[in-house]
Amino acid sequence: NRANKMAEQNGWKADGIVFMVRSGMILGRTERLVHEMTKRNRPFEDIVELRGGKKVCLHPEFLHDRLIRSLHRLGLKTLDLFFIRIPLELGSVLGAEECMDRIHRAGRFLQGQCDTGKLNGFGLSSQSLLCASDDRNFLSLDKLFRRLKDFPGFSGIEFHANFLEPGFCLKTVIETAKGNGLPLFSGSPLRAQLNGEERLLVGAPTAQMGNTKDVKKEVLQKIKIKEEEIHTTVLADGRTIEEMLRQSGIPSPFKGHSLIEHFFGDEVESKKKFFQMDNRLGEMVEQIEFLGEQMVRTGLWDDNDKNDAVSEIQTLLSEARNFYRMRLRIELDDGIDQLREQYFPGTSPSVSLQALGIQWLWGQGIDVVLNGMRHPSYVQEACKLMQKNGLDLNG
Repeated sequence: NRANKMAEQNGWKADGIVFMVRSGMILGRTERLVHEMTKRNRPFEDIVELRGGKKVCLHPEFLHDRLIRSLHRLGLKTLDLFFIRIPLELGSVLGAEECMDRIHRAGRFLQGQCDTGKLNGFGLSSQSLLCASDDRNFLSLDKLFRRLKDFPGFSGIEFHANFLEPGFCLKTVIETAKGNGLPLFSGSPLRAQLNGEERLLVGAPTAQMGNTKDVKKEVLQKIKIKEEEIHTTVLADGRTIEEMLRQSGIPSPFKGHSLIEHFFGDEVESKKKFFQMDNRLGEMVEQIEFLGEQMVRTGLWDDNDKNDAVSEIQTLLSEARNFYRMRLRIELDDGIDQLREQYFPGTSPSVSLQALGIQWLWGQGIDVVLNGMRHPSYVQEACKLMQKNGLDLNG
C-alpha cells in the first residue's frame, strides 16, 4: 500500500521501479501467519528453529505463499527479484548436505516462477557469504553457487554489511560474484563490525542528524494518520471499525500516538520511560492482532487487508521505537566514532557516518546499496550525499 501510494503521488509507473522481496525468516507478520495456519491444521512443512527462538522455512509452499501475498499487496503480476534468506547458523543446524538440498529445492521452485512470469529473477541473502570458516557445515559462496548456477533465474546475492573488520572476506565475495556475472546487493546498510561486535549505525546518529523535534513530530503524525485510516476502514457490514468498536463497547487499541505522547511529550527522554512505553506498545500490538483475528473470523474484515493494516501500524510503531532508541544512544555509543577515524579521518560530523558508508560500499564494487532502507533521516542523508557526487536521483 505504501509503495502504491508513493507511486501515485509521484507519478511513477511500475515499470520504472525495481521491486525486491526477501523470504525465508519467520518474523513479525509472517510469524503470525504461520501460527494462524497451524491453528487451522494447515502448517507449513520444514520449519527450522534456530537459536533465540528464530525460525526459518525454505519449503516451496511457504515461498509460494510469500510470493503470492507480495504480488497481491503490490498489485503486480511480476516481481523483479526474490531473495531467499539463509541464516548464518542454518548449515550447522541442518548439516551442510541437507541445507544445500533445501536451498537447491527452493531454487528449483523459484526458477519455475521465473518461467511462468511471476519473477524476473531470484537470489540469496546471507551473512555467511562474508565469513570464512573451516567448519564442514559452513555455507560458503562457492558451495551455494555450485548448487544454483544452472538456474537461469539466479541473478543476485545480498548481504547486510557496511564497515567490516579484518576477517570478513568482502573482497572474495565481490570477486566471486563478479566472476560469475552476479550483481551484488547490500541490503539495509546500517551495520558495522566494531571490536568483534555488530553495531547498528542508525542507532548512533551524529549530532547533526537534523531537528529531532521535527523528526519526532513527523513520526507521531504518521502514526496518527494511519490510526485514523484504520478507524475509518469500512467493514463488510457497512460499519467503520470505529463505529463497530464504539457500538460493541470495546476500547480501541489503535492509540499508539496518544500513548507515546503520554509517555514523552516534550520532556527529556529516559531509559526507564522508554522501557515502560515499549512494554505498553507490545501489549497494544497484541490487542490489535487479537482484535483483527476476531474480525476476520466473523467475516467483517478481509484477511489480507487486516494483515496489511496490522503490518503498517507495527512498522510505524517500530519507527517510533527506533527514534527513541537513537535519542537514548547518542551519548552511549561514542565508540562508533572509531569507525569515522578509521575509514574517513578528518571528515566533518555534519555528514553522517551512515551516509559515508554508502560511498565506501560503492568503492568496494557493490552494485546496489540503497536496497531496503526504511529509516527516513538515513535515506534523506544518503540522497544528499549522492547529489553531492553528481548522481541523478530521478534516473
